[in-house]
Amino acid sequence: MRDDGHGFDTGIVRQRMASGHIGLASHSVRIESAGGRFTVDSAPGRSTTVEVRLPCEDAGTP
Repeated sequence: MRDDGHGFDTGIVRQRMASGHIGLASHSVRIESAGGRFTVDSAPGRSTTVEVRLPCEDAGTP
């Protein structure tokens, strides 16, 4: 997903977590606990891109 907004400093996420805010961090923990990867690429003055990758289980059907 990508937006066309103003972006943000991704370093602020760690600071916000330390002060009790869990928004993006909770998404990251859930994705990673399922064996996936959650990445956020953003910076002030440009768009934000969030990438979520999850493993796919093979159901055994062709």
